[in-house]
Amino acid sequence: MSFAKERERRPNAGSRMRALLNQEIEMEELFEYKENDESDQEFPEQMMEEEEDVVDSDFDLDSSEGEQEQIEEGQEMDKKIAKEEKRVRIYAYDCHIYSLT
Repeated sequence: MSFAKERERRPNAGSRMRALLNQEIEMEELFEYKENDESDQEFPEQMMEEEEDVVDSDFDLDSSEGEQEQIEEGQEMDKKIAKEEKRVRIYAYDCHIYSLT
């Protein structure tokens, strides 16, 4: 026979679990949708209407110019690298051909 069956029931047995379950029930009630809830207010009509988008004054449309310059510089570097790689391949090919003869 087990010890738990032989001893008396503690007066506080399960009290923590009961408190946690009560908290969980309260939390669920907070998020429960109630159709006729007086505290739930609809958005005002004027907020529901779409407003025209307004661009902030500090928004600079020309800021992409710097990005464009960086892109162009990157493309130039890519071309230089491609030329150098081609030159190295040609040199390696020539060296290989000469070594065969």
